[in-house]
Amino acid sequence: MKALRTILVATAICIHSFAYSQVDMFQNKDSVEIAMEREVISKALMQLRDSLNQTIRALDEKRMIASPKAKHPMDKATRELLQHRDKMERNMDEVVQISKKGWDTNTMMRIKSSIEDARRDYKRIRLDIKPYLSTSKS
Repeated sequence: MKALRTILVATAICIHSFAYSQVDMFQNKDSVEIAMEREVISKALMQLRDSLNQTIRALDEKRMIASPKAKHPMDKATRELLQHRDKMERNMDEVVQISKKGWDTNTMMRIKSSIEDARRDYKRIRLDIKPYLSTSKS
């Protein structure tokens, strides 16, 4: 009877340790996936912010030589681009804060959605201002 109890206890310990190692393996896999996803989001935010800054600088340079008629759409585009850039910077700050506290799926999806919205608006704005950016100095 004592031997049977010892075998049962040993079996229970083995099963428990195996289950614990499996849970630990899944948690490690999840944390690696979360870290990769966070890195992808951070990279996308930085690239979009840099593109916005580059376009803002180009608009500022072209605005100095633009006609008064062309300045209005350029000013409007600059304001929109600045708003999107500020939003991307807030998202970057949020990613840093969340990485300290813990990553949340809802927040990740919201930031991804924000990035996609900003990209879509950025492409639209770039198409709107393309004629003004392609003009040469005369």
